[in-house]
Amino acid sequence: MTSAECKHCHLTIEKTEKSSSWKHAQGVQQGKFTCGVDPYGFHAEPVGSPCSDHPANPCNGSRGLTPRHFPHIRRIKVVIDVDPPDLEIERRLADEVGEYLSNKYQFNVTRLVDADIPDQEWRHHDAP
Repeated sequence: MTSAECKHCHLTIEKTEKSSSWKHAQGVQQGKFTCGVDPYGFHAEPVGSPCSDHPANPCNGSRGLTPRHFPHIRRIKVVIDVDPPDLEIERRLADEVGEYLSNKYQFNVTRLVDADIPDQEWRHHDAP
C-alpha cells in the first residue's frame, strides 16, 4: 500500500496494489475517493500529480475549479424551532444537521440543545 498527502484537502490518502485510484486514509472522508471540500467532485490525488481528466469522471481541478475549505468560518448558528415544541425532534434534527456539516465541510460541531439562548449570549456558550 502506498500513501501520500492529498493535494486538495491535505489529508493522508492511500492506494492499494489492486487499485489505480487513491482514497482517503483518515478523517471523515476515510475510505472515500472524493475530498470533503466544496464544491463536491475533487478526487483524492497526491500532491504534484495532475488532476484526473477522464471524461467519465473528471476531477474538478482538471476543469480549473479551486476547492474551498471554509477556514474563515468560525461559527454557524442553526436555530431549530419545532411547533408544537418537541425537544426529542429538535435533538434529532440538531444531530442530523451537525453530522451533515461535519461530514461535508469537516467542521468541528458542538451541538447546543438548550433552547432560548438569546443571540447576544450565544457567543458565550460557543466552544473555543
